Amino acid sequence: MQKKKMPKMLWFIIVAIVIIAFRVITNETAPQQQVTAITYSELIQMIDTGTITNVNLNESSNVIVSAISDDGSYYETQIPDKEIFLQFIQQKIVDGQSLDITINDSRKNTSFAGTTLNLIVWAYAILMVIMIVYQVKKLKKMFSTDFGNNSKSDGKSPSSNDTPSFISLFNTDLNYTEKVANSDVRFSDVAGLDEEKAELEEVVDFLKNPDKYTKLGAKIPKGVLLSGSPGTGKTLLAKAVAGEAGVKYLAISGSEFIEKYVGVGASRIRGLFKEARKNAPCIIFIDEIDAVGAKRDDAGRNSEHNQTIEQLLAEMDGFGSKRNVIVLAATNRLNSLDPALTRPGRFDRKISIGLPDIKGRRDILKIHSKDKPLSDDIDLEKIAYNTAGFSGAELENLLNESALIAARKVHTYITREDVDEALKKITVGLKKSGKVVSKKERILTANHEAGHALVSLFLPTQSTIKEVSIVPRGSAGGYTWHDSVEDKNYISKTEMQERLTVLLAGRAAEDIVLGDISTGASNDLEVATKTAREMIIYYGMDPDIGPISFNGSNSQEISFFGDTTLSNIGAKIKDILKEAEQKAKQLIIDNRSFLDKLAEELLKNETVTGEEIDKMFAEYKQKNSR
Repeated sequence: MQKKKMPKMLWFIIVAIVIIAFRVITNETAPQQQVTAITYSELIQMIDTGTITNVNLNESSNVIVSAISDDGSYYETQIPDKEIFLQFIQQKIVDGQSLDITINDSRKNTSFAGTTLNLIVWAYAILMVIMIVYQVKKLKKMFSTDFGNNSKSDGKSPSSNDTPSFISLFNTDLNYTEKVANSDVRFSDVAGLDEEKAELEEVVDFLKNPDKYTKLGAKIPKGVLLSGSPGTGKTLLAKAVAGEAGVKYLAISGSEFIEKYVGVGASRIRGLFKEARKNAPCIIFIDEIDAVGAKRDDAGRNSEHNQTIEQLLAEMDGFGSKRNVIVLAATNRLNSLDPALTRPGRFDRKISIGLPDIKGRRDILKIHSKDKPLSDDIDLEKIAYNTAGFSGAELENLLNESALIAARKVHTYITREDVDEALKKITVGLKKSGKVVSKKERILTANHEAGHALVSLFLPTQSTIKEVSIVPRGSAGGYTWHDSVEDKNYISKTEMQERLTVLLAGRAAEDIVLGDISTGASNDLEVATKTAREMIIYYGMDPDIGPISFNGSNSQEISFFGDTTLSNIGAKIKDILKEAEQKAKQLIIDNRSFLDKLAEELLKNETVTGEEIDKMFAEYKQKNSR
């Protein structure tokens, strides 16, 4: 491998730093004299008494520096009139007083070494300014003549011969050769995405048998856009396409195209596609494409972002289906992409990747548990049932956390208890069993969590309770853990209202039982306020405001619907929250004995399981039905 030479500009900067450092050090280490400031009258008096025997007159600034002969002390003052002062000194000398006077010009008192060093520093400063101006002009010229020409720049601008060394100081080069790889991932390694894999089978078949399509005049999509929440398997799916097709895989993040200097991002785009064409058939995978493909802004027409995305558009237009290069891109912000990027002819196909259903979660768990020893009491079907809303990455993390917990407990196998602990750690937070909690806080937390549990039991739309505890986890002093057993695509208005009632039940229980409220409900209030707001401005669930979605609207746009619309929305959100709190309070008052019993059980055992709560609730209902 050829050793890279250090850029000339960097040598200039290093030498300049050394010279400046030397100048600072010599100034710091130069001997300094202790000088005392005195008035002109004091100076005349000290000369009269013979205290001062030596006078040094600085002609350029009329500053007198006087030295005492016996102890070497120095004094300094400003004289009002040089001529009168010189006459006074001459008269003292004529009178026979022993007094030496020296007149010098500080402008001629600089040493040869100091003068030389100052000249060198100034020369270097001027030279650096000239070089920076020259390199900037050269850079502007290069980019102004290079935007439409792929042959002049391959994206490795800082290390290429035609790139100014000024840019190489900032290490903006990308080595695309190192990014090209073979993928060992197959569709069998991707679970829970059966429909998505079927959609991409065409792409795989085209890369394997391009003649099959070109003979019939068919054109395979130039680009496929994968959109979905983080952790749903977009990157894994792109690797699987390359692995199934047996072609090269060139992966890059959208953020790698973002640069401070205008034109660098565009040059990198050219380099990326040039490398892909050299390795065809090939798949280009751009992760987080929204970082480079976000909507353009007319205000910054010549900005780095606009030029980069325009180069990407040009490159996707510039290669046809015969080149056997397909672009896969991933984003979780589809709406932020520029419309010119997502139109047919560029990203022709858009595949939405959602969260896996129960069958998908089970299959994902099977894949990630292959290399993990599981005990007989673990049922992957049940784990999948209890992890509704988990992405593939979260399921992988769940099993990994379970393995770590099992290793910490020196288990031979991963047990159901390990998985439950990992699930609580992920959804609720890290257990803080060693934290010291006062008796007062334990009582408050017990009543707070008992309030959540009680109200939840009386509302039919709410999930069953899995566990209630007053053991601190994460930032919470306690928790009420519900089962996540349903894959929901829609939520009804009634369910959202009852969810608000459960959220505010903890605060309501504190108020009723203890006659006071605490900051423990801060997160409940935050979630409740957000939910109530979404009901009004997103889903149009208030009959007075009407079936209108204000999603993304600012206050000025909302006022289009009436001057009082904004204040009415705020009032409706408050009404929804107050109504939910009142309902929670009424349920707690009507069933106070059950609340007290559950809180007492929590104080006694710290944790109560869902089965134990169901048993207590059944006994309570049976007793009250008599």
